[in-house]
Amino acid sequence: MSLKLGSLEAELLKWVADREEGASVREAFGAFHASHGMARTTVLTMLDRLFEKGAVSKTKSEGGVFRYRALQSSREILRRQVVGFVRDRLKGSWAPLVATFADEEELTAAERQVLQGILERLESDDAGEAGGAP
Repeated sequence: MSLKLGSLEAELLKWVADREEGASVREAFGAFHASHGMARTTVLTMLDRLFEKGAVSKTKSEGGVFRYRALQSSREILRRQVVGFVRDRLKGSWAPLVATFADEEELTAAERQVLQGILERLESDDAGEAGGAP
């Protein structure tokens, strides 16, 4: 699923994905009105657009209230956004993104350690492919 989402749509989708039981319009409105000043109708429209795009399911509860559930985890949503950004904005090259991380002075020691682990895993994968069976 390659979704074209605006920044607020993406934020709302990740917010819904972080809730195992999904969310009603009322719950999403409560969160997004407080943080963004959004109207209830705006939140409803965004949730319905996410449904139309195939990003969330929409089911009616016994009380007649619609609940929206993300069809992917928050982590997968973020991964797809990053892959789309690299493909669309960086012409498919990961090097500028990695270079940005390398130049970022505000990375914590833990974040640097995670990045180092990723690089080591990639190098290990490359070594395994080079020496693999024919």
